[in-house]
Amino acid sequence: MVAAHQDFVLSEGPIVPFASGRSIIYGLAAGEWLDQRVLVAVAGVAAISDREQSPQDAALAAAVNAALAPPAGARIHWTRLANITVRRVGDAIFITSRPAPKLSITRCDDLRDFQLIFGTTPDDGTLLGPAVRAFFANGGRRCWVATVRRPSLEDASELPRVRQDMVGLEGSSELEATGLERLLLIPEVTVVDAPDLYARRVDRTITTYPLPPSEREACFHPCPLPPKGTVTPLPAGQFLLEIGIR
Repeated sequence: MVAAHQDFVLSEGPIVPFASGRSIIYGLAAGEWLDQRVLVAVAGVAAISDREQSPQDAALAAAVNAALAPPAGARIHWTRLANITVRRVGDAIFITSRPAPKLSITRCDDLRDFQLIFGTTPDDGTLLGPAVRAFFANGGRRCWVATVRRPSLEDASELPRVRQDMVGLEGSSELEATGLERLLLIPEVTVVDAPDLYARRVDRTITTYPLPPSEREACFHPCPLPPKGTVTPLPAGQFLLEIGIR
């Protein structure tokens, strides 16, 4: 496991701005050797958006090896975690992250499996974590989580990409398949749920409702005594109650 990072630097040195409508992909990889762990990023080559290519595995392996600096012949372990796309549209820069194919599908036999892979569920309005918790709390035995990147709603080109990631391309290989297409390759998957499609925003307003009366209050009680007044007998045993109001 790699420690959490904040303000992680994708690249250093002079910034070479690329033109509007072009993108560049950074490959993010984690490596381990003995008790050393590193997180590295390697840049691809800027190209027209939708045609950009992520850096090759060989480039990521070389960067991890250089960061760990093991002795010659030592075997290191590394994996690509994500591909981070930096896209320019006019004067705006959009940054999105997509899990690497190895993380596009995750088997969880209990809630602990989910938390080990994805971490503690953040209270940010997303519903995947609560849905997985509810699945296991109600007797679920195993679930498979297919992840897609979170889109930037201000980037018009992101929504179609995320829809494609969620549905997947028909006939894709197990390594390249994403979303629903990847789940189709698992015979034991019988029910599919997409919790974060339920709502774009969760209303966390606390509303208080009065509880129903307790059992004691629901019982019969003696009626209060009638107000004082003058009782006037009527025929056939009827009575008239005259109340004086002061």
